[in-house]
Amino acid sequence: MTKFMIRNATSADCADLLRLIKELASYENMANAVKLTEKGLGIGSEILKRISQIAIQNRCCSMHFLVVGWNKASIEYYTKRGARDLSKQEGWHLFKFSKENMIKLASEE
Repeated sequence: MTKFMIRNATSADCADLLRLIKELASYENMANAVKLTEKGLGIGSEILKRISQIAIQNRCCSMHFLVVGWNKASIEYYTKRGARDLSKQEGWHLFKFSKENMIKLASEE
């Protein structure tokens, strides 16, 4: 089994973080297709565990995050671990104002 350690990031980690971000963007169909796998490592589970530990230490009472609708594997992963789909169960919707829309709103009389 590959060894890894979850720790706070430093500036020396920037190249690796950028690589991970690019891989995620590809996985989410936002760049050239790259398929990530979870086989044998469990890094994602350990990251989620560490984020939960940090949140509890900082007295957070919940975590919110986004998953694209087509990503059924991630939806199932989070649901199995106790996350609730607010958009489905509580009727929440995520909205975005583009910069152009914000300029229009800011200039309304």
